[in-house]
Amino acid sequence: LQQRMLTEIAELSDKLSSQREALEVKLAEDKGSVDLVDEKLQRLQAAVDDARMEDHQALQECLQVLDGHIGDLQEQLRSSSLEQAQLTTSAVRSAEKGFNTAMDSWKRGLDRLEERLQSSDLRLAQQSEKLAKLET
Repeated sequence: LQQRMLTEIAELSDKLSSQREALEVKLAEDKGSVDLVDEKLQRLQAAVDDARMEDHQALQECLQVLDGHIGDLQEQLRSSSLEQAQLTTSAVRSAEKGFNTAMDSWKRGLDRLEERLQSSDLRLAQQSEKLAKLET
C-alpha cells in the first residue's frame, strides 16, 4: 500500500513537473509575445510622436506663412489708405482751387454788375435832371 502510494505520489510529482515545464514554456512564449507586442507598441508610439511633431512643424510653418500674408495685406492696406488719403487731399485741393476760381469769377461779375448799376444810376440821374429842366 505504501509502495503504491509512493508510486502514485511519484507519478503525480512527475505529472506536476511536466505540467510545470509546459507552463514555464508557455509562460516564456507568452512573455516573448508580450515583449513583441510591447516593442510594436513602442514603435507605434514613436511613429505617432513623430507624426505629431511633423504636423506641429507643418502647422507652425503654415502659421508663419499666414502671418507673412497678413503683414503684407496690412502693409498694402496702409499704403492704399495713404494713397487714398493723398488722392483725397489732392481732390480737395483741386476742388478748393476750382471753388476759389469760381468765387473770383463771381466777384468780378458782381463788380461789373455794380459798375453797370452805378453807370445806369448815373445815367438815370442825368436823364432825371434833364427831364426836370425840361419840365421847368
